[in-house]
Amino acid sequence: MHTLLFVVLAMAVTAAPARAEEAPEVIALENLAVAAETAGVKLESATPAEVTPAAMTQIYATLHDAWEEMEDGIADAYPHGYMELEQEFDALHVAVGAAQPDRAAVAGALAGLAHEAMDVAHYLENGGASSGATAVDMNE
Repeated sequence: MHTLLFVVLAMAVTAAPARAEEAPEVIALENLAVAAETAGVKLESATPAEVTPAAMTQIYATLHDAWEEMEDGIADAYPHGYMELEQEFDALHVAVGAAQPDRAAVAGALAGLAHEAMDVAHYLENGGASSGATAVDMNE
C-alpha cells in the first residue's frame, strides 16, 4: 500500500495535461489538488497497519515537494492564496506528525489542502476574480 500510494501521488503531482490556455501555476495547483484528493481516497481504504508514521510522512513529503516547486510563483501571483495554502500544509504537517497518525485527521487535512489548492487555481484562472460568492452591498 505504501509504495502504491507513493507511486499514485507522484504520478498525480507530475502528470500535467497539455493545456496551453492555462498558466503553469494553475495547472500545478490543479495537479496538487488531485494528488491530495487521491491520497485522501487511498487513505480511506488503507488498513490500520498501513497508516504508519512513515507512510504519512511520505504523503506529506511528496505533496510538499510539489508545492516547493510552485510556491514562489503562487506567492507572487496571489499572496493571500499562498498564505492559505501554507496554513493547509501546516495542518497536514501536524496531522501526519503524530506518533500514530489519525486517519480522519490526515484525511481532513488532505481534503482541506485539495480544496484550497483548487480555490487558488480558480482565482488565478479567473484573472484574480473570485469564483465564489458575489459580494453584495447591503447599504443599497
